[in-house]
Amino acid sequence: PAGVKILRADLTIYVTTSLNSITESFEVLPLLSAFNEATVTWNTRPNLISNPYVVDFTLGAPLTSYVIPIANIVEAQYLGTIVNRGIAMRAKVAGSTSYKFFTSSDGAAAYRPSLFIEYGNPPSAPGLTAPAAGVLWYKGDIQTISWSPATDDNIAANALVYHVEYSGNSGGTWAS
Repeated sequence: PAGVKILRADLTIYVTTSLNSITESFEVLPLLSAFNEATVTWNTRPNLISNPYVVDFTLGAPLTSYVIPIANIVEAQYLGTIVNRGIAMRAKVAGSTSYKFFTSSDGAAAYRPSLFIEYGNPPSAPGLTAPAAGVLWYKGDIQTISWSPATDDNIAANALVYHVEYSGNSGGTWAS
């Protein structure tokens, strides 16, 4: 939905087999160019975007599911920082063929890759309720300041800290 904040995005993959017992490093990267799944080949594969969107992870045992946090990629795609053309996973060492994975068309649904995205409302800013904007106060006056609180689904209301500043010269300088 529009206007939300990405809190978490996890890609889950399931390793079917491993040709050796060593762990291996992989990375998830966003696609830079479009592709057609029905016609893509090794020679026509899409280009990949590198830093800062690379997510590194390590695989070990076969017949195991792995959860890879990719919130940075999903958030960049959601915000339009990068175009959402999908993601790719590759071994960090070129030519590695030690691991095999279930794909979206393989096996039971429980073994297929999945993407879990958690989102929430972005925090709202506090709103001044008193005094009205532009009211002049004079030195020595005692005034009451009140505001509606900011909201943030991820922070308890009693954990928010407000910092109040004032200006004695129409906003030229500020003090607290």
